Formats: sequence, C-alpha cells, structure tokens
Amino acid sequence: MLEDLDNVDWGKLDFPELPKLIRDLTSSDNKIREHAYDELYDKGLSDLPRAAPYVVPFLIELLNQNNIKQKETILLLLMQMASQATAYLYVASSPAFFQSVLDEIAKGVKVYERFVGDIKIAEVTNQLLDSVQSSTNPTGS
Repeated sequence: MLEDLDNVDWGKLDFPELPKLIRDLTSSDNKIREHAYDELYDKGLSDLPRAAPYVVPFLIELLNQNNIKQKETILLLLMQMASQATAYLYVASSPAFFQSVLDEIAKGVKVYERFVGDIKIAEVTNQLLDSVQSSTNPTGS
C-alpha cells in the first residue's frame, strides 16, 4: 500500500509533508488520523498548488484497502477537491490544472460506487459521484 508515495518529488510540488499526512490517514491511532484529515481538508486545493493531482490517486488507493478506518473522511477530502476544482475551473486563468484534478478524481468512480450501499457513507459517496459526473459533463447533456 502506498508504495509509490515516495516516488513523487513532493518538495518540488511545494508540499514535502504530504507523504506523512497521507500515511497518517492509515494510522490505527484515531488522533493521528484526525490530524492528518484536518490538515489535508484545511489546505484544500488552495494550498495544494501543483500537488493535488498527485494526491488523488493515493486517496483512491486508500479507499481500496480493507483495513483503512473512516473511509468517509477520504471521500470527503475527494469531494472537497472535486467541488473546489469545479468552482475554480471556470474562473481560473489556467483551468488545465483544475481539470487535471477532476480527471484524477474521475478515475476512481468504480471505487466510489462500491460505497453507495453503505448507509453510513452513502450520502457523501453520492455527492462525490454527482461532483464527478457534473465535472465530466458540465453541460448536463
């Protein structure tokens, strides 16, 4: 799990602490997990300048792991990133970055769909799927 995390030059992406935060999402210690989630959620896309498209595949990978607790928090992170990217897509001077974030998030649709039947996280899952659908089909057609 997360074998390729150290293959990304996070320092070059202006976010050298990201590997630790992502790994902390896998901790058995609830406080460590919550701190990592809070840090990632608070930063959102505005503080993850070029790193966001690299973060998403690792979050999706975590959703695929049976031993990961509180998958809802990972879905919330992805939903926040999708919402922000969609909002910035049409007002940014360079929308390609935000589209790349949305493209990475869209790659996880099959993973997200597995959580639709989980009553505890179905609402978040459906919101994320709606965000992905609207970002890949912005005209609604």
